[in-house]
Amino acid sequence: MLKTLLALSATFLMFATTTSAQNKYFLTYYNKAEKLYQAKDFINAKLYYDSALKKNSTHAYSYFKRALSLYAEENLPAAILDFDKTISLDPTNGDAYNFRGDTKIRLKDTLGGIRDFDTSIIIEPNNYSYYTDRGPLHFDRIAGYDQRCHSWGQDYLARTGCKIGDGNELGSVSVYPNF
Repeated sequence: MLKTLLALSATFLMFATTTSAQNKYFLTYYNKAEKLYQAKDFINAKLYYDSALKKNSTHAYSYFKRALSLYAEENLPAAILDFDKTISLDPTNGDAYNFRGDTKIRLKDTLGGIRDFDTSIIIEPNNYSYYTDRGPLHFDRIAGYDQRCHSWGQDYLARTGCKIGDGNELGSVSVYPNF
């Protein structure tokens, strides 16, 4: 009995030490990845997120940030996979759905993108940026918006006859009077 108890104690101590070391290395890699991401060094940030995820494969935010790094590097199919993993680990992450929706749009999966935008709005109905990301897509599908125009900035606003920012800090939309 005493031998079994000592063996179990040794096993637990070894597990606790290993887990503590893994957490330490995870945090080291993760913090380095964050610094590189903030510096817009997305290639190296992705590598450090890879290392962090080898130490803790259930950290949803690491998958999310690696997906953003992949997105910034235009590796959209790989970004989708990491957004999928983020969502599987944290289904309440509205940003993951929103960015995955945008990525799907860029990959010409408009309906999939709209579904993801809708899900992000269901999760966080007070996040107005989700509505502004989804809005042009519905306009595109309903009004036959020119498919060649993918700049949702000034080109989109000029076509709709609207302007953003009339002094309202939320950026309200107002119609041009002579349109």
